[in-house]
Amino acid sequence: GIMYTAGFKLTTSVVAGGALALSSTAIVIRELIARGDVNTAYGRSATGILLFQDLAAVLMLIGLYGMLVKTNLARKLMAMNVMQVAVIVFFISLAVRSGGTPPIEIAHGATDAAYANPLPHALMLTAIVVSVSTTGVALALLIRIHRRFRTLDEPELLDRLRE
Repeated sequence: GIMYTAGFKLTTSVVAGGALALSSTAIVIRELIARGDVNTAYGRSATGILLFQDLAAVLMLIGLYGMLVKTNLARKLMAMNVMQVAVIVFFISLAVRSGGTPPIEIAHGATDAAYANPLPHALMLTAIVVSVSTTGVALALLIRIHRRFRTLDEPELLDRLRE
């Protein structure tokens, strides 16, 4: 955002933002190694969470690239799906609870502290259902557009609509 408002190209700004986001993992892991905490429970947990967030950031950048650069509407739809997966991976990575168990009561007397929070998982299952539904509707629209205009190329479609 800052680089873009400073006059840099959008692609340059996105790549620089992505590199900055991914570099935080390297900095944190280097600090954990320096302190000798990389093999502790919180060190392993932090490393796992950061790596999953990096995966989400990479997927988000791939999806953003596809949405901004590709002109074919089917490819834009695939890029949108990649971005949705990135959001789901990011939220699931935030739901990690070290030592947490599924919220199923097996024995009486278990404390709430031992359970993982089921809300982020339930929300992401809902997001997956919405994503599949949205993709189905979008594919149906793309089929109709292709049947009528014989193309899915955005600039060509816009030219035909202006005629």
